[in-house]
Amino acid sequence: MARYEQVITLREQGWSHQAIADRLGMGSSTVQSWLAAGHFPKRTSRQQSSKLDRFLPSIQQRRAQGWYNMVQLHQELRERGYQGSYEAMRHMLLRVFPQEQKWQRIPSRKDEQPHLALSPREAMWLFLRRPEKLTAKEQHALEQRCQIHEEVALAYQLVQQCAEMLRTRKGGQLDAWLDAVLSTPLSDLHTFARGIRSDIEAVEAGLILPWSNGMVEGQVNRLKLIKRQMYGRANFDLLRLRVFHRDVSSHTKCA
Repeated sequence: MARYEQVITLREQGWSHQAIADRLGMGSSTVQSWLAAGHFPKRTSRQQSSKLDRFLPSIQQRRAQGWYNMVQLHQELRERGYQGSYEAMRHMLLRVFPQEQKWQRIPSRKDEQPHLALSPREAMWLFLRRPEKLTAKEQHALEQRCQIHEEVALAYQLVQQCAEMLRTRKGGQLDAWLDAVLSTPLSDLHTFARGIRSDIEAVEAGLILPWSNGMVEGQVNRLKLIKRQMYGRANFDLLRLRVFHRDVSSHTKCA
């Protein structure tokens, strides 16, 4: 209002639209529209659309049924095409239904027991680690993930079975584990299981036999590293000398 009054005062003193705009740091078109209106232009609030708008009727139906689990609600909406985040959905519901206090019972990241945010890599290691080595915070985060959907809990169970089979080297259980994976609706694990089935004899040998080709792979990796360091600078004779020189130096240090 104060800015509008300044515009009117300067105009009455004979200032042009552009001069008023330059003096007050405004746009010339704004000054012109204010003067043309003849009164202070009140701003009208804009109703912004939300990704959640088309799902509000179904949410109303869920509320009528006494269903207030936001985590499961978010999962259900995602399956039906909702592309927003959990926090965006939660904030919208608290704004649309401010009188409904039951929404507050579902923990958010600002509550005492927050929904711990994890990257895909962190979640992977959480699934792979031994359960007895998890901290209380990690155990709580794992339980939250398994409660989101039954497929998450099933995936955790299968991952733990596979990890235990690898730790204890029980290759005889591999066939039964692959059958269990392929019988589940977890399509992402189906690709992994089929890849093992295509070379199952080698995988079983790695789980049962005490031998390993790790030493051979290590020497190949070392040779490639030396080769890349001198790429385009010398021939095979120098590569041979460098490999032998490193071998002799390492044996001398060990002695």
